[in-house]
Amino acid sequence: MSDVLVANAFWLDLPPAPKMVLLALCHRADLQTGVCWPGVAELSIRCSLSKQSIIPHLRQLEADGWVSRSPYRPRRAGETVRRWVNV
Repeated sequence: MSDVLVANAFWLDLPPAPKMVLLALCHRADLQTGVCWPGVAELSIRCSLSKQSIIPHLRQLEADGWVSRSPYRPRRAGETVRRWVNV
């Protein structure tokens, strides 16, 4: 958990839902590397949003440069994609 990344994310000018997703990612990120890998199901629970609504928010955060995604593709159910938080 990175309190520093969470604190930085609070000051960003983002709409509420994407900000909540980013905060959830920051909460799970390693402070030194910014790497995190919570799945959509976990983000859905943490953000009180549907799984279907998490995905567009992740894509928008990636497009805006707040999050980077690994090219790794999960091979089995339950595996998640690695993301880097750029806050």
